[in-house]
Amino acid sequence: MYLQEKACERAVGMQSFMESDQCLEDVSGGTITQEMCLQTHEQIARRVKTLADSTDIHHVFIASDVDPRLSYIKKKLGPSMNVHYLNPSDAPLDLAVMGRADNFIGNCVSSFTAFVKRERDVHHRPTEFFGFEDAVLPKNNRERTEL
Repeated sequence: MYLQEKACERAVGMQSFMESDQCLEDVSGGTITQEMCLQTHEQIARRVKTLADSTDIHHVFIASDVDPRLSYIKKKLGPSMNVHYLNPSDAPLDLAVMGRADNFIGNCVSSFTAFVKRERDVHHRPTEFFGFEDAVLPKNNRERTEL
């Protein structure tokens, strides 16, 4: 079992775990769910497809520290979607691409996502989180003034 899976088992039901404040701070009484902490490939593909269908997205960049199952995701997104993934991963480049992308869906408890979200907040770019498909969140969580 991956370390991430064990951590998420412990986090489910908690109000705060690792970087979860980035997505739960404005949700009164919100607690961490499995979908917020550790997404299945099916959940990732479905969420990206939903976003792609509502926008004009033709390129998806995936950054992951576990097997991204590219063939599955490419199949689910269809032939018109170009899926990109760095193998081996390059964290600074991953952060740069995700910080400047038109759209970004991140992991609620991830410190990696927290770095991306801070950059996106500074530049007033929207950030979405897995596990919040049905929740109403502020469009661009409150502006930060910290360094």
